[in-house]
Amino acid sequence: STWRTSRKVPIPVKTIPDRIRARLELLPLRKVHAQGSAFSVGPKSFHEAAIADVAHCIRSLALLKFAFDLASEKGLRVDIHCDETDDDQSRFVEVMAAETIRLGMGGLVTASHTTAMHSYNNAYAYKLINNLKRAQMHMVTNPLDNSTLQGRFDSYPIRRGHTRVKELLAAGINVCIGHDSVMDPWYPLGYGDPLQAAFVLAHYGQMSGHGELRTLMDMITWNPASALGLEKYGLLPGCRADLCAFSVPSEMDAIRLIAPRKLVLRGGKIVARTEPERTTVMWDDREEVVDFLKPASKPIPLSS
Repeated sequence: STWRTSRKVPIPVKTIPDRIRARLELLPLRKVHAQGSAFSVGPKSFHEAAIADVAHCIRSLALLKFAFDLASEKGLRVDIHCDETDDDQSRFVEVMAAETIRLGMGGLVTASHTTAMHSYNNAYAYKLINNLKRAQMHMVTNPLDNSTLQGRFDSYPIRRGHTRVKELLAAGINVCIGHDSVMDPWYPLGYGDPLQAAFVLAHYGQMSGHGELRTLMDMITWNPASALGLEKYGLLPGCRADLCAFSVPSEMDAIRLIAPRKLVLRGGKIVARTEPERTTVMWDDREEVVDFLKPASKPIPLSS
């Protein structure tokens, strides 16, 4: 059998999850006509949006499974942006985990955004995170867009609207920081800098601890390299010699100041340079240079 919306969109009944079909059958639908094993329904206007949502959900699930089957057949990786909403009933990432396990694609699948996870009840989120770990999936959070776009239907309190970064990391799941939009209507304030995204996540992800700041650096370097399956990545002999050198002494200072890249190497070749800026202030009628760094600690003199 096939459900059809008032716009005559065919929906194979066997593809509708039981919990959704049960909800459909409770709606006051009226039968219009039958054509073989298919029939059409004309929902009252009050329910038309609900039917359209179900149709969209089913089409999306079909496309998601098609993408997985195609990637599995061709031996390719999968990166799907899903559940970018505050709706706690948006659960496509659960289907991704199931498909990854079914097809034996552990380590080859990445889910981006998954902001709905912020709104899941804790029991479901705990089960989901365990399944994501079992599937060996990679996760990407996009702090710039997610913090700007999510929670807009809330009054107060307003949800932060990002995926459960700390819980995913604690479960041993590879979590990366992405940028998403750079300059478009959804996010017009970017400039393509992963460090800017890490800076934002340090704040609204509450990752300001010393170890957490170091983790943020991993989330824009090692972790994405793992998700992409990059070989010879790193600073060991025989690696590709891809390198960003910052004009600051520590990871914390790099994030705090969104420090410019003094030197960028790709494959051992210089591809970009940035001359460090020079800031001065007037103090007691004298011009002094300010670098916004802590003064170097003075060595403790040895007692004679």
